[in-house]
Amino acid sequence: MLRTMVILVIMIAAASACTPAALWAQSNTKVSFGAASYTTLEGESSIVLVELDQDIGAELTITLTPTQQGGITADDYAGLPATLTFALEDAEQNLYAYQATFTFEATEDEDDDDGESLLLQITGLPAGFETGDHGSTVLRIQDEIPEASFASTSYQAAEGSGVQVALDLTSKPGVEVTVPLVVTPQGGIGDGDYSGIPAELVFGTNDTRKTFTFTAAQDTLDDDGESVLVELGDLPEEITTGTNTSTTLSVTDDDDLGVVVDPTALTIDEGSTGTYRVSLSALPQGDVTVTVTEPASSDITVDPGTLTFTTSNWSSPQTVTVTAGQDDDNDDDTGTITHSAASPGDSDYDGITVAGVDVTTEDDDQTLTVTMAPNFQEVEEGSAATVKVVLDNPAREELTLNLAVVHRRGASSADHGPIPSSVTLLAGESEKEVTYQVLADAVADPDERIRVGPTGLPDGVERGRPRWAVVNITEPPTIPVSFGSSSYTVAEGGSVTVTVNLESAPGAAVNIPITVDRQGGAGSQDTRESLQR
Repeated sequence: MLRTMVILVIMIAAASACTPAALWAQSNTKVSFGAASYTTLEGESSIVLVELDQDIGAELTITLTPTQQGGITADDYAGLPATLTFALEDAEQNLYAYQATFTFEATEDEDDDDGESLLLQITGLPAGFETGDHGSTVLRIQDEIPEASFASTSYQAAEGSGVQVALDLTSKPGVEVTVPLVVTPQGGIGDGDYSGIPAELVFGTNDTRKTFTFTAAQDTLDDDGESVLVELGDLPEEITTGTNTSTTLSVTDDDDLGVVVDPTALTIDEGSTGTYRVSLSALPQGDVTVTVTEPASSDITVDPGTLTFTTSNWSSPQTVTVTAGQDDDNDDDTGTITHSAASPGDSDYDGITVAGVDVTTEDDDQTLTVTMAPNFQEVEEGSAATVKVVLDNPAREELTLNLAVVHRRGASSADHGPIPSSVTLLAGESEKEVTYQVLADAVADPDERIRVGPTGLPDGVERGRPRWAVVNITEPPTIPVSFGSSSYTVAEGGSVTVTVNLESAPGAAVNIPITVDRQGGAGSQDTRESLQR
């Protein structure tokens, strides 16, 4: 591959701007950053603004003084100038800029290093100038943008009781963020029918969950179908929306008879127990018996198997204990506990539909951790790259892991051969090699990167670090080529051998183009060339 090097010599004419000291001393001009903070995702950039509150009629240079915070180093960012100049914009009208910007770049790396930031301060101001509202700003680097999502798409609260509603972030935000909530009444619900929904939730630097209690007011109305839709409002730039951007908070009316089951979903560790409660929503005319049926073909058991409600204890919740049995597999068990109601003395309760309880048993057997190796390697174009999928312990049974391919720094699928979408490890195996070809091209594009890592992992397998096997594509070396001599002499009717030399073996056949320039009146009839390799 041949390269052409072009050297550009750029000359910058320095224009000195007169800075009348008297004008500055009287201006009382304020210099401020455009915002109190900027957040930049790794691999991306942010434009940082500095502005004056008035036209000063002269050039001004300020100093930007950074203070590293949260373990940040100079390798984690680029584009931070030491000074910033408000220069002449229109010489005819003698207009000077009152805004200046620079582009702050966050370097992408494979480290889990949330919390890195720079405190940037405006310093070196002359007399007559002072910092404004934002005399400093914080430039934050974020590994990934946390996603905000309600823990459930729906919650239920019986009249006179409450339910805890949770909003989760997928990772720590690194700064304090405020999430506004938008409330929409539905089904005829009024302000007096509920309480407890805040206008916003504030997450601290290390918070990943915030909760509030939605309380349904007690009334005597038959008002089924009342609910409140709670949605995420306009989110700050530090976070983004996740899966569940809204949740419905429903009021269970207790003025109609029914069997109340709370909660209707349980998650229990294997070998442990959980509980839920059952009660009646209205006074029965006679005893009501609720039969509790265990899910078939599971390790889930219940106690007791029947619940009896009378005219005196109908509103008192009775507890059902659910036990998740111990087993030897790596699978999470699921099942639904069902209920049936019978009441010879109350035809309205007899045979009424009762909600079930969905139970998930979280397996406590060994969880495998999958990593990639090597974390980083350089591979020359035209060569093969080999990476490994590694388990921390041998697979107990055949295990298929899906692979994701991510292109960075201008790389694309045209830069490599096929990469398998999955690998299968047999029982007893703990690693599997993946080899693919890094393709050669005619473009000088060093440092393109290909990342291969696990995705969509099955139950019982989690991602460890390093998560990715990164291949940095390098260009093949350039081999110098030259003639054997700077000149050759040949008599008419004779011949001469001209030698072209490579400084080192190319490793493959190469074609060297040769241009013939006839001089001194020589024509094509005067010479004849033949090529020998």
